[in-house]
Amino acid sequence: MTAAASLGLVAHFDLPAGCHLHPMPDDMHAPHLRAGEWAVVDPACREIEPGALYLIEQSNGPIVWQVNTPAGIFASRPGERPCWMLTPLNRPRSPEALDEWLRTGRAVFTSDGPLCREHMKALGKVVGVYVPLVEAASLPAPPSAPPA
Repeated sequence: MTAAASLGLVAHFDLPAGCHLHPMPDDMHAPHLRAGEWAVVDPACREIEPGALYLIEQSNGPIVWQVNTPAGIFASRPGERPCWMLTPLNRPRSPEALDEWLRTGRAVFTSDGPLCREHMKALGKVVGVYVPLVEAASLPAPPSAPPA
């Protein structure tokens, strides 16, 4: 299973009806989406599902983010408006990992938030990765079906 498939992203060889493409400028979500690839965005899917990727409108333009429920001191409390954290998939998962990334010069992508839902404009859910036919021709052939 590829990294993109493990997140529920599908490789699309044609653009699904109603969807549009968004270029990935960096490796913020590698290995699921890499610099130079195209995210397939479904603008009809704007209801937030924690853990999924969404194209979010921000002051500097639309950016793909993983939308998560905040934890720790940022967690919503009963009776409060629900808030979200915008996080990169490609991030260190511990203080030790962060130290290693910084020591080796690896790019560190930071999170944004917490943001209340009314302050976050989701432009659509990322539902796949666009694979142009030229690139698709270089993919390995699927395994043959067993003989009947």
